[in-house]
Amino acid sequence: MNQYRKLCHNRVGLLLIIPILFMISFVLGRRSGIKEAQSHRFEELMTNTAIESKLVELDDQLKSLNSSDEALRLAVGLDPIPEEVFDVGIGGRENPYSVDNSLDITHKRLDVLSRRISVLRQSLSEAEKRAVKNMERLSCIPSISPVPGAIINSRFGMRIHPVYGVEAMHEGIDLAAKEGTPVVASADGIVSFCGTYGGYGLMVEIDHGNGISTRYAHNKMNKVRNGQRVTRGQTIGLVGTTGVTTSVHLHYEVRRDGEAIDPIPYVLPGVIVD
Repeated sequence: MNQYRKLCHNRVGLLLIIPILFMISFVLGRRSGIKEAQSHRFEELMTNTAIESKLVELDDQLKSLNSSDEALRLAVGLDPIPEEVFDVGIGGRENPYSVDNSLDITHKRLDVLSRRISVLRQSLSEAEKRAVKNMERLSCIPSISPVPGAIINSRFGMRIHPVYGVEAMHEGIDLAAKEGTPVVASADGIVSFCGTYGGYGLMVEIDHGNGISTRYAHNKMNKVRNGQRVTRGQTIGLVGTTGVTTSVHLHYEVRRDGEAIDPIPYVLPGVIVD
């Protein structure tokens, strides 16, 4: 009997222990699940924070690039890109039925950044092409003295001719310099004449395009040939006294559509020669 009571007591104990063990297992499992979910949530939060930080950084960089692009466009003669152009074609991916649409919002922000980058790329390409075109045009406009540092001893306009003693039009300027001083091209262009030209003596004429040409006369020696392409600052001859002249100097002319014009406005002070 005592042994029976002992077995019954043990069975009752086991029956009480089993549900308790199940309860402990459930609680521990739930706590483990909660801990895992919290860990996953923490990782997700950290990831979202990193993404948000990166998006903010990219947005700031694009704003800076927008300002630079606007300044560049103005510098090359282009109007700034209107703000509304950056917003055209932006597609939202937000799902109104989504409980957590943070991913959709991130996609939309990426769409905005992608659109802005695309517009900026096109804008910078356009500005670059305009800048190159402007540089090519400016490089062909006479802008430096053909004898840097030389003194102008005769200007453009009517004067008494030093040889013939009669009033005549002086179609250029005379630059006094030592014989053999280098004569440089005042702009990019193509040599349209190189040789002896009447009273000009040894002369070089350069066609700069757009109806603009320059003449360099009385040279001691020409250092280019017909048809040669030259660049601003390149030596094309040496100062001399050939032709009709009374002293060593360079006679320099600027012509527009074949007509002589005053070269002084085309001699800019302080221009850097490349």
